[in-house]
Amino acid sequence: MEGLAVVHANIGVFVHPSRAANVKQGVHEILNSLLLKYNEEFDGVVLAYLKSKILDKSARILAGLTPYFHVNLTAKLLIFSPSPGMLIEGKVNKVEKDYIGVVVLGLFNAAIGVSDIREDLYYNESPNGREWVSESDERHSVKLGSIIRFSVKRSANDGGRKHKIPNKVKEDDSLLVSAELHDAGKVQDATQKDVRISNGTPHSDGSGRKHKKETDEIHTPDEFRPKKKKKKEFVDA
Repeated sequence: MEGLAVVHANIGVFVHPSRAANVKQGVHEILNSLLLKYNEEFDGVVLAYLKSKILDKSARILAGLTPYFHVNLTAKLLIFSPSPGMLIEGKVNKVEKDYIGVVVLGLFNAAIGVSDIREDLYYNESPNGREWVSESDERHSVKLGSIIRFSVKRSANDGGRKHKIPNKVKEDDSLLVSAELHDAGKVQDATQKDVRISNGTPHSDGSGRKHKKETDEIHTPDEFRPKKKKKKEFVDA
């Protein structure tokens, strides 16, 4: 799906001295603090990290009341960074006469306003629930649980906190606002780029430096851990 990127990051972190006996645990705690938070330099939300590797066997101790020590490491970060024009896939979780609500990746809310819903769909309420039905084929509809793909019209962030969208849709509060619904089709694979993070702030690297592969588990927040997948049925909207 577009909007997902795998980022190769060179990271510098400051570990608390209480983690001196288990530096890896201290590093993971710091990396965990990045999860599900918007990052301005990445222009996206960190969803997961893997293959974290501490580069040096020694670390520089900082002067001060609390002698933190500086650790250099590398890691791969999975970033969700939707931009205008990208095709995004999501599951419909709200159907109203003035908008369609969608959940992307089970975490992020998107809103498709009535002016952005295709003209060949009309709103209908029946004993089976609310839906947007195709004028040319009534068997084709967008309803609760439908998997749809749509293009991003605008994205927004909340200044570094978790994205939280109110139940009542407001375009300016939504992470995604679609331009139009699209047919289910092939989307591009995740892209890759090199970045450097120092003191928790990422900067462009551009060195193209590669690091040796290291097997490691994928670290994600609990709400993003994979669940049993059901077979998807795409709606040609």
